[in-house]
Amino acid sequence: MEKDKEIEMLKAKKLLALRKRVEKQKEIDENKNEQKNDRELLMNRLVNRADEVFKIAETNYPRETVIITNRIMELVRSGAIKGNIDGGELLQIFRRLGLRIRLDSSIKIAKDGKVVSLTDKIKGKK
Repeated sequence: MEKDKEIEMLKAKKLLALRKRVEKQKEIDENKNEQKNDRELLMNRLVNRADEVFKIAETNYPRETVIITNRIMELVRSGAIKGNIDGGELLQIFRRLGLRIRLDSSIKIAKDGKVVSLTDKIKGKK
């Protein structure tokens, strides 16, 4: 009889621990969905190579980019940021926060219907 009560108490404790674990997992899943949602909303507002800047920042600084994304979306929701964000603005935000984002850039020259890079032009290649 006493063993039955002990077994019931152990079952109740395990059930309580399981419920707490399930609730904690639900909170984690909700936070992940919210972060993904903020990222998607921000990606819809990015124009003129800003998506490229964002992807490079995500690759180089994943944790910082999540925090910055959440903060930018807070500012958008509060109305402090209106409209779209272009590549230069986003790059400036990251640089002001101390993140060094380097974009690949090249200069192309069009001549006689052909596009040649500046380095090839200087070297004398066609």
